[in-house]
Amino acid sequence: MLNNNLKKIEVKNLTNSTKEFIKKNRIKGIILGCTELPLAFPKSKFKDVKIFDSLDILADAIITHLKTPVLPLLVKGGARGGFNVKISL
Repeated sequence: MLNNNLKKIEVKNLTNSTKEFIKKNRIKGIILGCTELPLAFPKSKFKDVKIFDSLDILADAIITHLKTPVLPLLVKGGARGGFNVKISL
């Protein structure tokens, strides 16, 4: 498992091996689905293949979602017979 204790030379060897594998197998894209993978596979070192970083995708989706206006719905029948505000997402 990759972690923060990888030495620079190990990362370089891993990067070179991965580049060879990508070229040999004509891979067009890689999904980095774990939080530590972008540390070992920086986009700047892989110009010939599309890198999909799951954390970037998640961050973009959250920002887009937060920019979307949300209208509150008033729902009658609170604890005291008043109105509750219900947020619809």
